Amino acid sequence: MQTITLNNGVEMPMVGLGVFRMTGDEVRAALPVALDAGYRLIDTAALYGNEEAVGEVIAASGLPRDELFVTTKVWYRDFGRDATLRAFEKSLSRLGLDHVDLYLLHQPFNDCYGAWRALEELYGQGVVRAIGVSNFMPDRYFDFVVHNDVTPAVNQCEVHPLHQRGDLHEITRQHGTVLQAWAPLAQGRSEIHGSPVLRKIAERHGKSVAQVMLRWLVQRGISLVVKSTHEARLREKPGCLRLRTDRGRDVGHRCPGRAQTERGHDPSRSAAAGVPARQIPLIPSPQSWSTRNQAALPQSWLSRPASP
Repeated sequence: MQTITLNNGVEMPMVGLGVFRMTGDEVRAALPVALDAGYRLIDTAALYGNEEAVGEVIAASGLPRDELFVTTKVWYRDFGRDATLRAFEKSLSRLGLDHVDLYLLHQPFNDCYGAWRALEELYGQGVVRAIGVSNFMPDRYFDFVVHNDVTPAVNQCEVHPLHQRGDLHEITRQHGTVLQAWAPLAQGRSEIHGSPVLRKIAERHGKSVAQVMLRWLVQRGISLVVKSTHEARLREKPGCLRLRTDRGRDVGHRCPGRAQTERGHDPSRSAAAGVPARQIPLIPSPQSWSTRNQAALPQSWLSRPASP
């Protein structure tokens, strides 16, 4: 599995399985399939209520602990130094582990600064290998970076062609934080999976639209977590790592009047994801599509901003 290096030198898989809204039984059924298919990053959270099931599957897998990358998150109601430390101990107990690889603040609410102090302590103790945040938009992220000693290793947010997050991608890269996408397939929304542009690309490469969307993220240096309880889909998604495009032509049209770099993307820095700069794809934002390719796209795309 391809990896990306975090700002503290820890290697994190580019693609992982998220277990949001999975019941314990669904986790016990889907996670072994994912591990067999090659997934090594597992993304859960205290809020999901399935950390115990994740721990059970890990224990039964027989895989060496150092081959797995386990992420969990603390919910904002447990923010504040002491409350966050207690919440971490509960998560660790439910997972049945002696450490987690990545611990995230789930939302930018409540006493997130006190919670971050707790994460810094846990990081210093070695019980978490890296710490980060989730759902921090550019303003909250920047304020957080300049007022804390440890820069988040990861910022996990919704990212896909309808929410491209160019500004967020740029500012996180400037400060050494990896952007990680949740809902990288836009939660299955038909207006994107039925896009003629993406379907044409997929047919050209003999891949699915889902694989094209995931590869677009990976080639931008964005890690991602996917969710599925279907075996065929779980086994399909890692195929995005074997997809290569040629100078971006295969993954969407260039925007008129734009330079060869999308705002928020510097191809010269794509080496962090192990992808030559010429292979970075550029999918124009829905705003750009509305002025040059209206006939080819569903009308619902034309009124959607690139970011909420």
